Amino acid sequence: MNILTKKNKNVSKEIFSLGIGSSFIEENLSKFEEKYPDEFVAVRERNFIAHNENLISLMKVLKERKIDASNVIIEFIPFKNEIVLF
Repeated sequence: MNILTKKNKNVSKEIFSLGIGSSFIEENLSKFEEKYPDEFVAVRERNFIAHNENLISLMKVLKERKIDASNVIIEFIPFKNEIVLF
């Protein structure tokens, strides 16, 4: 029972951390649109980590820096006023 409690706390902490990263991107979207249009950005909590126009290359950067991608928000930043459909 104790192991499950610790695991649930860790999962809750990770979800909370990812929410902070999403908020950070939203709050700074205009800055990201100016600096990194048409690129992917990686953010953990309120910290910018890296950017690249190629998602696979960005993932390699995270791996080289020994950053667990499951704890990172990666978001594509379109050109300002561009609509992206998935």
